[in-house]
Amino acid sequence: MLALFNDHRFAFFFWALWHKEYKQERSDLVTLDWHQDLAPADTKEELKELDLENTFELSFFAWARLNSLNDDHIKSAMYCNIIGDAYVICKQGMRLDNKDEIVDDMFGNKHIIKKFRCTQDAYEYLKDSSVERVYFDIDMDYFTIENQSTNCEKKVTYIRKSEITEILDPNSDFLYWIFQRMKGFTIAFEPDFVGGFTQAMKLYDVIERSLFTGSVMRHETTWRHF
Repeated sequence: MLALFNDHRFAFFFWALWHKEYKQERSDLVTLDWHQDLAPADTKEELKELDLENTFELSFFAWARLNSLNDDHIKSAMYCNIIGDAYVICKQGMRLDNKDEIVDDMFGNKHIIKKFRCTQDAYEYLKDSSVERVYFDIDMDYFTIENQSTNCEKKVTYIRKSEITEILDPNSDFLYWIFQRMKGFTIAFEPDFVGGFTQAMKLYDVIERSLFTGSVMRHETTWRHF
């Protein structure tokens, strides 16, 4: 299953839908993001009352009640036990804070958050783990060097296209491991942090060409690793 959207917090909506689709079989999260997006869930009382079976209620909650800064969706999903543990591959704060975190959900379960600087570091840990099911998540600002949140006064800067295709090589150890376990794939365009919608589409084009045989939503298009 594949979901595309602008604001990263809407991943919460799709993870909840897939959690229902898979009969509440919990999947862990592997996410690529410039930011950690690990703000605490500040709407716990509302999350307790949220009807996860009601699609409209879920969509409205993701839009109106999750943080508009798009940084609390992971811990909110954990609090509802929609996702299991999280493996966050990010750039923000990694010099100062890459310690594991433990999150308690509303049912008394514990969730672990581990942070990595790159996909290879994540793979070295995950290959020996017991993880069986994952949602793969990409925030496209992961492919920037500087963006709005770095207080950069110049234009947004990006890593090289060749670096993106290397990260998203379907034959790499990292993505091979992901594809053997992937139950859902979310992509957040986040145009505010990648220099606008045109730039977001240019980055998405690299993602699409790397992972798919053609344009997504065309009948004949399939995954390259197939």
